[in-house]
Amino acid sequence: MKLIKSIFAAGLVLGFASTANAASISFSDEYPAGASGGAVATTNWTQTLTVSQFDASLGPLQSVSITLEGLIDGTGAAESEDGSPSVITLELGVGFTADLSALTIADLVVDVAASDTFNATAFDGVIDFAGTSGISGVPLSGSDTGGTSTSNAADLALFTGLGTISFDITADGQSTATGAGNVISQFATNGGAILTVTYNYGEIPAPAPLALLALGMLGIARARRAK
Repeated sequence: MKLIKSIFAAGLVLGFASTANAASISFSDEYPAGASGGAVATTNWTQTLTVSQFDASLGPLQSVSITLEGLIDGTGAAESEDGSPSVITLELGVGFTADLSALTIADLVVDVAASDTFNATAFDGVIDFAGTSGISGVPLSGSDTGGTSTSNAADLALFTGLGTISFDITADGQSTATGAGNVISQFATNGGAILTVTYNYGEIPAPAPLALLALGMLGIARARRAK
């Protein structure tokens, strides 16, 4: 009886060693090439970004996390035609949208903006984005990230396979100049996007080490004979 209990206990210990662990693996795509290094392209644009599907041989897929990072970089210019001084705010903005309509979750939207201000005098009589009532070449840049996730069975099925899955990413310029009742503005609005899909899964448990279990049983038997 003691031998059976000892073997059972050894089996439990070895069984715990083979318990499945949670794990994750991520894949990314970007536009334009080099966006992860800060590259951007003139808005407005729509691009298809593609990532690898989840290989089911790794284990059971439990959930999928999707992140979208938007990057903006450009310049702004403005001329106030007001008859009195004003504070002009230049805001470079881009709205990024990942079209997730193939899934059961809402589209992923990330709005990125960067701003600067300048003190404009009353209109100096010349629309040149210079002088005392205008400004040009104001550098503006920034980034932001948004995310969503799903564990819906239908969604997980779409992400599972040995191929790829694609999503359309749109970048819409939203740059504005405010602060004066009469203001003329110009912007060079550029944006880049990085799409990352992370698969969260359970690793397949390793088979119980039968050789070690047999060795333990043999040792226990020898110990009993020695008594």
